[in-house]
Amino acid sequence: MRIFASDRVSNMMRKLGMKPGEAIEHPWVTKAIANAQRKVESRNFDIRKQLLEYDDVANDQRRAIYSQRNELLDVSDVSDTINSIREDVYKSIIDSYIPPQSLEEMWDVPGLEERLRNDFDLDLPISEWLDKEPDLHEETLRERIMK
Repeated sequence: MRIFASDRVSNMMRKLGMKPGEAIEHPWVTKAIANAQRKVESRNFDIRKQLLEYDDVANDQRRAIYSQRNELLDVSDVSDTINSIREDVYKSIIDSYIPPQSLEEMWDVPGLEERLRNDFDLDLPISEWLDKEPDLHEETLRERIMK
């Protein structure tokens, strides 16, 4: 009772002169216990529900990884598959720093250079390319980064 109920119930039990281990038979206390138990069970249900949702996400990720793994194991030459995955990753990263069909003012070129350097050990002088070639378009820049 001490753990699940409010301080009000603890005070009420003291006022009623109840001793530890004594059976609780007062209707108010019984109702308070039922409410406390309902709250605890509800909280535990929510925790289990959230845990199952996390487990579903982890299971989906596991399926995706094993699907890619099996695809790689089934092919004799994995270079095309690896190149395709690499291109998808690069495109995703480039899109996050240079949004498609965006103005150059919206580009985060220093951030892209740093990300490529940190994640892939690619030291591409993208800022220099843009300074030297003011007419460098987004698609041409993307192609150059992908090489």
